[in-house]
Amino acid sequence: THIPVAYELKGANSVRLVASEIILKSGRYLINPGSVGQPRDRNPDASFIIVSDGRVYFRRKSYDVKSAAKAILKEGLPEFLAARLLVGV
Repeated sequence: THIPVAYELKGANSVRLVASEIILKSGRYLINPGSVGQPRDRNPDASFIIVSDGRVYFRRKSYDVKSAAKAILKEGLPEFLAARLLVGV
């Protein structure tokens, strides 16, 4: 999905967790770290998670998106792939 999100699964239901840090308890979770390239949440920064000591940390990191877009075009890939990278959609 390319969108950072986390859900706690509770039986047949799920609860969306809205936080940059999640403390994991016993149970089940669905966690999507987002995308390092081709994000879909209108933020072109790389999106990832760090899992440590029972916690999940959502993080973003800027990178040279313009150079990545130029490389996409240089390889002859469709222009829309380069354009969407610049705006994160």
